[in-house]
Amino acid sequence: MDELGPFELPSLKLIKKLREDLKWTQKQLGKRVGVRETTISKIEKGAYHPSYMTLKNILDVLNQAKYGPSKLWDSEVWDFASKPVETVSPTDTVLSAISKMQRGGYSQLPVIEDNEVLGTITETSILIHALRPNELLSEISGPKMPIVSSNTKLLETRRLLTHEPAVLIERDDAIRGILTKHDIFSAIVKDNR
Repeated sequence: MDELGPFELPSLKLIKKLREDLKWTQKQLGKRVGVRETTISKIEKGAYHPSYMTLKNILDVLNQAKYGPSKLWDSEVWDFASKPVETVSPTDTVLSAISKMQRGGYSQLPVIEDNEVLGTITETSILIHALRPNELLSEISGPKMPIVSSNTKLLETRRLLTHEPAVLIERDDAIRGILTKHDIFSAIVKDNR
């Protein structure tokens, strides 16, 4: 199998391969996942791109049938977090945040000063204020990301990420990591190899 980059989902061809390895029909897989046979057929042909949750459910069903239950969701977030956390200051400008986001390929950054999380800068907030590149981030930052301890289970954090762009990871009384949806995708890909 080709090596996947850190932000890629598995090829949809993997679904067909796993299903055929189990000698299941599309109808059997669809019934186990709770989707129609035609949905499985379209996914396997590449004619339909499922949501993250549908893809996760399909892969969970296939992998549990083939390999047994996954221990992935019982893992701690620290094992999958990006470290260290790239941050911005409330006295940084919109332009400096754009530059930092472009350089690192970030879609959001926490606004932190003196180890206190003050808010979040996202691609959306940047776009809204792009006409004022010298505006301070303290004026435009949005709500702060949730903070969880480094030993929080991945399953609990996955639920948070359905509503948040990222989760900050606290360890030793400081923000030491960040877990994004892409980090979860990478963990799923690794778990499904």
